[in-house]
Formats: sequence, structure tokens, C-alpha cells
Amino acid sequence: MSFIKIAFLLSTLLVSSQDSLDHCTGTIETYVEYKDNGSLPIYDAPNGKKIDTFRFEDDPQFDFGKSIEFDDCTIGWFRIKSISTDLPQNDLIGKWVHYSYVRFGTTNYDRSPIPIKKSPNNNSETIGSINDETELYPLSFCNGWILVDHGVQGWLAPEHICNNEVTNCN
Repeated sequence: MSFIKIAFLLSTLLVSSQDSLDHCTGTIETYVEYKDNGSLPIYDAPNGKKIDTFRFEDDPQFDFGKSIEFDDCTIGWFRIKSISTDLPQNDLIGKWVHYSYVRFGTTNYDRSPIPIKKSPNNNSETIGSINDETELYPLSFCNGWILVDHGVQGWLAPEHICNNEVTNCN
């Protein structure tokens, strides 16, 4: 994804979603996607200084099936609440990860459509759908709902979100 598209996406998100994000609480749990250097960059603040990197395992061939829980977000950034690992990682709690490293899957393994909602609640207008099992980057979260861009920018309900990359969540 180009820098210009990401900048446009985030600026659109900031304008269109601010009202629905003002009173959001909760956490989300996702898996991570390593990029070129094979690790997850950790930042001191959104748009801040890179202070560390993280991998679940030393062996790149065996690094799967673990997740990170986030408890706060600001457009495009997620704050670490906990990490599912046996290794002590307390120094990463409260640090930040860019959304481009954060992934989750959808639970429509039978290819049934998943509604994309205008706001993070079941009574909100459906503005699109996801028709195939898909991996997505979350842009934000609110009360278990995740904001995505899948041709249209909108919200996925918690029951349609899978945080395990190696198995399904049924």
C-alpha cells in the first residue's frame, strides 16, 4: 500500500469516525505480521520513536499462533496491554505498534457474507460486506468491534473476528 493511500485512508478515518470513537472502551486481541526485518517494531508513542523490536520465537519458522492484546488506540496505532508468550515481556506493556503490523482474520469459513456496519453496533446501517474468509489490518477498535477498510470503511462485529492465524475460531 502506498504512503499516499495510507495517509489518505488515515485522514479520512480521522474525520469520518471521530464521533463514534470518542466514547469507546475495551480491548482487541490480534496476531502480528512481520515485515522485511522479521520482527515487530515497538514505539514509545504514536508517531513516536522506535524503541525496541519483538518476536514471539527466535526461530522464524516457528513463530505463529500467538497474539497481542491492545487496550487503547489512536488512529493507526495500538497500545500493548498483554502478549501471549511464556517470555517476560512486561517492558512492552503500554508501548505502541503501528497498524500495518497488526492482523486478524474473519470467521466466514463457509463464505457467508459478514456485514460491514457504519457504526460499531448491530443496529447500525450495513454499508458493505466481506464475502470470503479474509485477513485484514484493523484501523481502530471500539467495544470489541474493529474498524476496517475493505472497499468501504466500516466496522466488523466481534463475533466475526478471529485472532488466531493458524486455526479458525469456530
